[in-house]
This record gives sequence, structure tokens and C-alpha cells, in this order.
Amino acid sequence: MSDEKEGDELVRKLAELEKKKQAEPPPELTSDVVINLAGMTPLQYAQQLAREAKKYRTPVKLLEKAVEAVRIEQEAEKLLEPHWEVPPSEDPVDAAQLFADIEARTLQHVVMPRDLAFVVALWIGQTWIHQHGTYSSGIPASQR
Repeated sequence: MSDEKEGDELVRKLAELEKKKQAEPPPELTSDVVINLAGMTPLQYAQQLAREAKKYRTPVKLLEKAVEAVRIEQEAEKLLEPHWEVPPSEDPVDAAQLFADIEARTLQHVVMPRDLAFVVALWIGQTWIHQHGTYSSGIPASQR
């Protein structure tokens, strides 16, 4: 009979501990946790997802959506070609000289009026800087 009382007491204590644990706020789910999950291999992710959801008291589906959003963002940031990664110049660049060089290079490879080569140089320059501006206008091409 005393074993039964000890068992009941143990169950009561466990229930009290569970109530205390539920009363405590969960740790803050930070973006670092989601980024860490997004960087895992599929097997690691499958093993860790439920643990993290339980730890942060977050629905698994919600955590999955957050991880998917981070993965999409990371994929979008990847360059299509590695050689497109161009480090900024450490020295100031003379824009007039840069566009003159682009214009001259264009005229070496394409037969066109000099004014049109200048427009091509501006277009090339715009393709490299449009992501840094608030607005990016297109240069309309018209047919005659």
C-alpha cells in the first residue's frame, strides 16, 4: 500500500512541476534559431524541428513556414553565376571616364553611331546600379 502512496505522491509532484513549467513563458524564438534550422541537412532538420517547436511552444507548421521563408530568401540572395560577385572599388571612380571606356569598348565590337554607343554605356551602367536606387527607369527602345 505504501508503494501506491509513493506512486500517487510522485504523480502529484510531476503534475505540479508540469504546471510550473507551463506557467513560465517560453524562451524567445529568434531569427537565429530559424536561420539555424534553415541551414540544416534534411535529416538534421527532421530530427530538430519537433524539438525546437516544443522548446519554443510554437506550432510545427508555423515554424516550418518560417524556415521555408528563410530558405527562399537565402536562395534569392545567391548569384546565378559566381563571377557576378563584383567587389566595390576601394578608390573613387571617375564616372565620366568609366562611361567613356564602356562606350569605346562597345564601339570596338559593334558598329553603331557614337551617340547610340553612349546610350548603351548608360544602359550598362544603369544595370549595375539600379538595385541601389529607389526608382529605376527603363530606357525605352524605339523603332523607326
